[in-house]
Amino acid sequence: TTIMTLELFGDDIEYELDHVSSSWVEVYASLDMLVLAEPANDWWWYWRNDDFEEATNIHAFDISEAGETTYLGSGRVAGTVNDQFSLSEFNGTIRVATTEDSWGRWWLEEDVEWVGPVNHVYTLAPAECMIPEGCDGNEELLTLGHIGDIAPGERIWSSRFIGEKGYLVTFRNVDPLWTIDLSDPTDPQVIGELEVPGVSTYIHPLGDDHLLTIGLAGGEDGLGLDWGNTQISMFDVSDFSLPNLAASQQLSPVDQNDENYHQWNWAYSEATFEHKAFTYWEPTNMLAIPLSTYRYTYDEVIID
Repeated sequence: TTIMTLELFGDDIEYELDHVSSSWVEVYASLDMLVLAEPANDWWWYWRNDDFEEATNIHAFDISEAGETTYLGSGRVAGTVNDQFSLSEFNGTIRVATTEDSWGRWWLEEDVEWVGPVNHVYTLAPAECMIPEGCDGNEELLTLGHIGDIAPGERIWSSRFIGEKGYLVTFRNVDPLWTIDLSDPTDPQVIGELEVPGVSTYIHPLGDDHLLTIGLAGGEDGLGLDWGNTQISMFDVSDFSLPNLAASQQLSPVDQNDENYHQWNWAYSEATFEHKAFTYWEPTNMLAIPLSTYRYTYDEVIID
């Protein structure tokens, strides 16, 4: 993986290069730090391997100085990340949300017990950041704090870190929203949990007290997923320990009150997996998302 820093407006084209020997990476950047999350092993290493370490390497670079990237260090956490929103940096602390053992591992022998996925939140910092003198690139990221065993049997579908707060959505049959207190990086704590039907695949903050999400609606009886029904939701997190669902809207080509609602129909939005397709314009409180819909209708004509 190569990081190229370009001077775009100088008289001459100048650039700086940094390299990390790695597999493919997820990339996150704050104003001060660039974070790369790299699977410690490629997919083939897990395949039919009964005893493997599913882990992610974290590489951090200081980008606070214009035109410069300075390597801070690397570390390792258990599990794999879902996307770049599983990563964050705040006041020099890196936060990482991972799912461990997310592979189905159907190849295990019948007498080998597999408990299913489990989720984690880690906080890390460059080793020199642990002392008052500050960071000096000691080439190691140390784990400051850790929460494990979050939602056993489920995996992370979306994450968001906002200041000293973190939010996770995990899913198997119903969709729990988890609120996490990160004010003390050495002792992160799960504060609240809410179970609602469906799942959120992207979380967008609305000020300090609300979250706007997009995802999939719940299936019959609120269990599983209705894969053809895109859903937007708004959560009230003003009470961080008691999050609640303030409103939700299912985007279907057929009104649920229509007598033909149960005829075949399907709706899909790119914004469920591509956050750049999710556009919230705060000055007018307006949300815009693309939606593709399909509907099959038919008429019966009875001839006497």
